[in-house]
Amino acid sequence: MTKKEKAGTKALLTRYGDKSELIVLSEEQNIRLKTLLLDMCKDIFCVCEKYGLCCMLSGGSALGAVRHGGFIPWDDDIDLNMPRKHYDIFADILTKEMGEKYDVLVPDGRHNISTLFMRVSMRGTKLVSALQAGASIDTGVSIDIFPIENAHNNPFVRRFIGIVNNIFQRTAVSVYYYQNRTEIVKRLFGKTWRTRTIYSIRCVLGYVLSFKSWEWWYIKYNLFSKINKESQYCTIPTGSDYFRELHRKDIFFPAKKCKFENLEVYTENNEDEYLRGLYGDYMKIPPIEKREKHFYSDADF
Repeated sequence: MTKKEKAGTKALLTRYGDKSELIVLSEEQNIRLKTLLLDMCKDIFCVCEKYGLCCMLSGGSALGAVRHGGFIPWDDDIDLNMPRKHYDIFADILTKEMGEKYDVLVPDGRHNISTLFMRVSMRGTKLVSALQAGASIDTGVSIDIFPIENAHNNPFVRRFIGIVNNIFQRTAVSVYYYQNRTEIVKRLFGKTWRTRTIYSIRCVLGYVLSFKSWEWWYIKYNLFSKINKESQYCTIPTGSDYFRELHRKDIFFPAKKCKFENLEVYTENNEDEYLRGLYGDYMKIPPIEKREKHFYSDADF
């Protein structure tokens, strides 16, 4: 790691939390993690191929494939997108095919829950995000899979549903933050006045709405996010924001083949428009202090 990179990492630790409470993976751990993620990705795409399911790279993973031919150098995860009709059956299929190797967590009321979306976790490993340090379920090395949802054809209805969806999502997450309060998460949000205020508001909202568990809210959000019927538009509301990944269907489908490291996988049909919607000038390398980093509270490969 160069002196400039070390300075950037130090700045990120200052932004996100106290160094003594978080784990920043070593170079050796990072290489091991990426090897495991590629093995998982290969398994997931093989199962999808066997059952005729559509799966494609998501967000930063799609960006990494286009800009770097694989992982973004400072990133250490793989995210995938899957159309809702395939997403709803994939958990049972993967459990049937590889249940001895992977746990599948998804807020559908039938499986354990880790996040608002599906998480495939490798058994026998542990990798806990700092933001999930207080959760009741520890996860291993994981790949997140986001459902591609239909978005209403009518622009006014679509706008209304999108706003409600964003409010619902933030409400569910607020309950999670309140019910899983930890000193690490408090410190993560406590570095600036703005983030402290946001976290305080979310905890108050979470307290008010804690007449139900965060798992209950996540399940209800999952049901709400798929209310739209087949249409010309789709979005990925659990990815970041309902409107950032809102596109005509032909931007996503049909998925096209691409290379990710040593794997042949799939990405969005028009990855240029998809990535511009997320990142703007996505081929421009961001400065070190603005590069996204992941920090963990526990890791064991």
